Amino acid sequence: MNNTITITNVEPQETNLQNTGDVIYTNDYNDVGNKPQINKVELMGNKTLDDLGIQAKGNYATKEYVDDKMGEISVIEGPVGPAGADGKDGKDGYTPIKGIDYFDGKDGKDGEIGPAGVDGYTPIKNIDYFDGKDGVNGKDGKDGYTPVKGVDYYTEDDKTEMIALVLEALPSSEEVSY
Repeated sequence: MNNTITITNVEPQETNLQNTGDVIYTNDYNDVGNKPQINKVELMGNKTLDDLGIQAKGNYATKEYVDDKMGEISVIEGPVGPAGADGKDGKDGYTPIKGIDYFDGKDGKDGEIGPAGVDGYTPIKNIDYFDGKDGVNGKDGKDGYTPVKGVDYYTEDDKTEMIALVLEALPSSEEVSY
C-alpha cells in the first residue's frame, strides 16, 4: 500500500496516514491536525504548568510567588483613556423616620387622651356565650341513706350529757377575775 495522498494544487508529500475507508488512521501524533491546546499552547510532548501558563497549586498571588516564579514585573503607564459612559440611576433610597425607624433614647411626652369610645354591649353568659358544650346527662346516682336515731344523730340524753360536760369544763366565776 502506498502512503501518499495527493491533493490538487499541492506538492505530493509522504505521510504515515492509512486510508481504511471513511476514516483515516495514523500512528504518528505529529500527523494529527487540530491538536488540543491550553492557553494557545499546543499539547505536544511533555508540558509543565509553567509551559501552559498555569500557576502551580499554593502561594497564589503572593509577593514570593511573583518574585520567584515570574521575575520582576514592570508597570508601564500610558495616557489616561477616555471616561466611561455613565451608569444607570439607582433606585431611590429610604430615609429612616425618627420615632418609627429609630429612637434617640429620650422619653417622649405623653400624648393627648383620645375621645371616649361608644358604650359597648356586655355579653351575657349562657345567652351570648357558653363556658362549654352541653354534655350528655349522667346516670342516676344511688339512693340516699336515711340516718338512724341514736346512731347517726344524738338523742336527748346524749345532748344533756354533752352540755353537762361543757359546763363542767368551763371555769367558774370564782376562778376568774375581771
